[in-house]
Order: sequence, then structure tokens, then C-alpha cells
Amino acid sequence: IPKEAMSLVKQISGKMLFEVEACLTRGLYNAPLTQRINVVSGNFYAAQPVGVIQGVDFGNAGKLRRLETESINRRLSQNDVVLLSNVGFSPSGEVFHCESIALASQVAGKLTANKLVYFIGEGQLYHEELSQVVENMAVNTAAEFLEKRGSELSDEMQRYLDGSIQAINTGVRRAHLLNGFVDGCLALEVFHRDGIGLLIRGDAYEGIRPAELKDLNGIIEILEPLEKKGILVPRRREALEADLGNWVVVERDGMVTGCAAFRSFEDDPNTLELAPLAIHPAYRSGGKGNALLSYMERTALAKGKRRIFILSTVTFEWFLERGFVEGNVKDLPPSRAANYNVGRKSKVFFKPLSNIKDIDNEDMIRL
Repeated sequence: IPKEAMSLVKQISGKMLFEVEACLTRGLYNAPLTQRINVVSGNFYAAQPVGVIQGVDFGNAGKLRRLETESINRRLSQNDVVLLSNVGFSPSGEVFHCESIALASQVAGKLTANKLVYFIGEGQLYHEELSQVVENMAVNTAAEFLEKRGSELSDEMQRYLDGSIQAINTGVRRAHLLNGFVDGCLALEVFHRDGIGLLIRGDAYEGIRPAELKDLNGIIEILEPLEKKGILVPRRREALEADLGNWVVVERDGMVTGCAAFRSFEDDPNTLELAPLAIHPAYRSGGKGNALLSYMERTALAKGKRRIFILSTVTFEWFLERGFVEGNVKDLPPSRAANYNVGRKSKVFFKPLSNIKDIDNEDMIRL
């Protein structure tokens, strides 16, 4: 950005800032709220020059140097709306143009925001093999796509994807890319079940993988306390080792923190039994139970299964909250019904599996 262009940059930025503030103020004061919301703007961040890169002087192009996170969070805690401009100032008083996409990504990361929303043009990602618009991507998938096929996208879309990826990698849970020309796009994306934009999410399945022989002791360590309490049916070590190919574990820093397994039935090829799904007590508040269930559902669906079921005596409420419906023993695969333990009187709960999109929608709520 040449120095002589900064006068125009400041004019445009100021005009946009005033227009956005006016729209927000008008909308907020018309809202039926008992407590009014203020729209505030100011020098909430300090900028620094991009500098000279590979012999190219970027002039008054700037980037984030320091963010006043405490001041912003204080305003947010008072239900204020904080507006940041692309025009930033250095401690020495120099004025810089900070590219908005990168600035938004960095600010969202430093604030550990729940969501980052970009209003883009009409560009969309299209999955040629599935013949449908891409609505949901894990951050690792987005990064791989950007690296391998980013050249097929516009420069602007590449920056939006990169900004989303960088934000999620610094703590933001989700990034939304919305068509800004669609009236009410933000409300439709946030409050409508299906949404209308592209969602990029953090990798909730990080650390989840097929079990290996080295995981056996960790699996037993998780299962034994539950077996002693009568929550799970006891399993012999030899049986676990022989069945290890059907198990999945959650690993963190070399420690098994969760596990799950599927059981298939020749007389009902469309059905799998989830037995068990267990998380180490120290990690149950981190959402890994939800992530592990989602992973298992995706695995079942990828194998062409149409429903899964559990047998439970204690923890069935957790599964009911996640879409399982109580059934009867007669609804089980015939071979499983024949081996039903009448003495335990376990309740039976089923969950139908229809498509990946339904699992994606549940992930948006729970992960």
C-alpha cells in the first residue's frame, strides 16, 4: 500500500465503519431488550508494518502487533458490540492498512472466539464426485484441499479458507463462510438446522484411531472399574485381544483415554451393536464422548449399516439425549436376542443412521 493511497483507505474505512455502526445501532435500539447494547469502536489493537519481503516493500500495509484482549473482553462482558477497523495505528502514530481477512482470523484466535464468520461473495466449493455443494469440512481436510487445489480458487477464496484454518488452529471452534448477498444469511446459518454456508470445524476426532495391541492395557484400565460396578459386562483379556480389530481408542499424549467397539451380526447385516463406549473419568468433561460416538456412527454408516444399538442398565440416559430410542429385545438381531442376558435386564436402545448430514448437524450442536 503506497503512503499516498492511505488517505483514500482511511476515507473508505471510515465511511464503512460509520455505516455499519449506524445499522447496528438502529437494529439494537429497535430490539425489544430490557438492557440496551452499545456499539463501540476504537484503537483496540496496535499495528505494525508488513515490511519488505523478498525485496518487495509493502509500504503502509500492516498486520496485527498487539490486541487489547482485556479491554475487548470487558466490553463484551457488558453485552457491547465491538467494531474493529482495517485501519490500525502503531505506537509511534503511523497508520497502516491491515488486511481484514487476516485481521479477523487473528483477533478471533486471540479472543478464543466460539465462531468466526466471513461474509463472502457467491463462491462455493463443489464436490464433483458427490455432485453437491460442500457444506461442512474438517479443518485438516480444508488445509489439505487448500494445499493441493487452492490454485483452482480465486485469490479471495484462498484467503478466506486460510483465515478460517489459521483461526481454528489457534483455538476458534468453527468458521463460517456465508454468501453476503443472501438476505438474512447469518440468521439462516446460525439458527436454521441445515444452514446455508460453508462450515469449517476443528478436528473433533483428533486422537481417535483403530486400537492396536499396545492399547490393550489402557482399554482394560478403563473397562475394569465399570465392570466392578456392574455397569459393563466383564471381558477376559484373551477375548479382548482376539477382538481388538473391532475396537477404537481415544489417545492423548500416549495414554488411552477412551474406547469403543462394534459387534456385527451375520443374520442382520444392516445393524451393529455399540458395546461398549467408555471414557476415562478424568476426560469426560472434554466432549470426547460425543466425538467418539460421532466417529463410531460415521464408521458404521461408511460400512453401509443403517442402525446401531446399545444394551444398558445405567448410562442409557446419555444415549437418549443423543438420538437413541428405546426398543425391545425382539427388535435385536436374532442371534443377539438369543444371547440376551435375562438376569441383567438391560434396556435396549436403537439409533437409525440415514446420512452423514444428520451426523454433521449433531456435531454442530455437541462438538
